[in-house]
Amino acid sequence: ILTGYSDLTPVAEQLRMLLELVDVSSLGHVYASGEANAVVLAEIARKTAEELGIEFVEATVTNSAEVRSATQAIAGRVDAMYVSTDNTVVSALSALVEAAAQAGVPVMSADPSSADGIDVLAAHGFSYYNMGRATGRLIADIEGGRDIGSIPTQYMTDPADLDLLLNLDVASRLGITVPDSVLQNATVVIQDGAVQ
Repeated sequence: ILTGYSDLTPVAEQLRMLLELVDVSSLGHVYASGEANAVVLAEIARKTAEELGIEFVEATVTNSAEVRSATQAIAGRVDAMYVSTDNTVVSALSALVEAAAQAGVPVMSADPSSADGIDVLAAHGFSYYNMGRATGRLIADIEGGRDIGSIPTQYMTDPADLDLLLNLDVASRLGITVPDSVLQNATVVIQDGAVQ
């Protein structure tokens, strides 16, 4: 019998956070068609967008050099862009963000660590450090007598385990007012070009 934490990206939680920041009726998503992880995450994002009543506009790439043009191809048709933990796209995140910014479209990234120094509106996700802490809590439960067989696979969806980076400079440029309720949950806030 096994239990533990999965490192599956919490897509639904990320998209709900995006909706707290921006009115989104159409969501753009660029992903690598040859990266199995990216394809699975795109399917989850598509399904979540449908459930939230959001049109899902996607573009696929085969390498990082195509990310800018794929973003440009859909940026004019969407209210926001979502970037999953897709290695190909994340490696060209700055090109995606630049193309989205030219169209006045905010970007939500699923990986706060890879968004460091890149002008995304927000990055919402977990670090492996937080995952280790969550796993430690699970181990303590088991050592305390909880039956392993009663514990299903756990996912990093608890807000306390997720990091939230907010870039208020980007919000200001795009005319977005960040609600206080979201701002209070931010683990990193960027304002006037610096971490506050």
